[in-house]
Amino acid sequence: MELTDFSQHYVFRRVTLRDTHYNDARQGNRCHYIGYLRRGRARIVGEGREILLSEGELFYIPKDFPYESFWEGDPDIEFDS
Repeated sequence: MELTDFSQHYVFRRVTLRDTHYNDARQGNRCHYIGYLRRGRARIVGEGREILLSEGELFYIPKDFPYESFWEGDPDIEFDS
């Protein structure tokens, strides 16, 4: 695989949300997510597991993993995905 082909399969973005946010991904996602939480807190729940995230932590959500996420900020939530 050439590096140019490999890099075309990634999208990088910074997400900013206000106060609280709920994400229902119980059907799973069509791609993998690697993220870095810059501001706020998050709780990711799926398949009987719970992950608590704080500012400055990295996280990974596998493709097709069914989960729900709960995000809180004071006042903002910000993460790179």
